[in-house]
Amino acid sequence: MLVNGMYWDDRFPRLMSKKQLKEMYDAGDRKLLGIADITCDIRGSIEWTEYATEIEKPFALYDIQQGRMRDGLHGDEVMMMTMDQLPSELAMELSQHFGEKLVRS
Repeated sequence: MLVNGMYWDDRFPRLMSKKQLKEMYDAGDRKLLGIADITCDIRGSIEWTEYATEIEKPFALYDIQQGRMRDGLHGDEVMMMTMDQLPSELAMELSQHFGEKLVRS
């Protein structure tokens, strides 16, 4: 499982490309089962993030052979959670609590 929450723009190398993922799977290394791309940068640090998933349907699959994301949960593909609004789903109290712990006054 890879959880990605880092800042990225095209000045920086990708965390993982489509080519790297395909090479990994073609070599038999299938340990990467899922990705939570919280930043949801389309074709960004996780190159195969193609669209944002929604709260009602939080997961999609990345079909390595086809080279595309698709809705659904059934298959041997890499599971993706790419909700760009995920941080706003936290309750206000929880958000304030995290803020107080991270930024001391």
